[in-house]
Amino acid sequence: MAAHKPVSEKPLGLYTAHFFIKLVRECEILGIPAERLLHGTGIEQARLHDAATRVTLKQTMRLADNALRLCGRPDLGFYLGTKTQTNDGGLVSVAAVASGNFWEKAQLNERYHRLSGQVMSPHWRKEGPLQVYRLQAPEDLGGLTPFFVEEGFSTLLTAINHNYQAAFVPHEVRLAYAPPPHQRRYAALFGCPVRFDALHNEFVGNFRALPVSRRTAHALNFSLYQRLCEEMDPRDGIVEQVKSLLLQQGDTLTMRELAARLGMTSRTLARRLGSQGVSYQEVKNQVRLDKATQLLRHTQMPVNGIAEATGFRSVRRFRDFFSRHRGEAPSRYRKRGVIRD
Repeated sequence: MAAHKPVSEKPLGLYTAHFFIKLVRECEILGIPAERLLHGTGIEQARLHDAATRVTLKQTMRLADNALRLCGRPDLGFYLGTKTQTNDGGLVSVAAVASGNFWEKAQLNERYHRLSGQVMSPHWRKEGPLQVYRLQAPEDLGGLTPFFVEEGFSTLLTAINHNYQAAFVPHEVRLAYAPPPHQRRYAALFGCPVRFDALHNEFVGNFRALPVSRRTAHALNFSLYQRLCEEMDPRDGIVEQVKSLLLQQGDTLTMRELAARLGMTSRTLARRLGSQGVSYQEVKNQVRLDKATQLLRHTQMPVNGIAEATGFRSVRRFRDFFSRHRGEAPSRYRKRGVIRD
């Protein structure tokens, strides 16, 4: 049987340095020198404020790992999110300020999150009368997942409370990992039910109830800033675009359906994926594998539940798939202690 072929593109700097700037700034206030934070990232402090600087996911993960280790506070993500400043997302933040409509701001952030330096992909969906803000990692972040989710959700809450000058309380917060040692901070910050070991990282609330903010709205400026965002956005490669859609819509999409959503034919999609040395099925398998791995590592969801969540019709097929790609059964993978980083 052929060995599993990992799906990856040449590592590119897909993100601006805004997250680096924010994390270095706040950690320096806590007494951690920038050079120690940046150690091993390959990024010098002088490059952070260069608009042309782009960083990779691996570099961002190294920075986050350094910060958590040096600061010694597991709730660093929450701390960072509550210290969010209006311009922390660079041009995307400036454009958002010029919009008075919350949904314009939300769509802007979803489309250009890499331009603001955000590694977690934000996605919005409806759930009855409520709206759901989901954060999806581009790949398994290991033990850093809680840090990035905490930073993302607390940044959203801080921005809403600042922009609308009101204390927004979400309906529920769902986390796709087991409760961390500082789990009490979740309820204290969000003021709502918090559910761990969930299928996705989701922030649920009645965002449509937020008023239209006319204080800083400027339609012409918003249009101009949006055009600049489009020009400066560090685009994903085709593999990442396919992964993102599969994560959003579920891996039941056929190749033709997914290609149509990307504005191309299935033949064009196959050719572009082929230029990266992969097929549609290989990308789909990688998405399933990454999702299964994350659920095994960071939740207590039973194996049959993970099989269903990753699109398998039977536990046996899931076990065969996982064993073929990881070299061991899901239960053994979990028991080896990989479940907790």
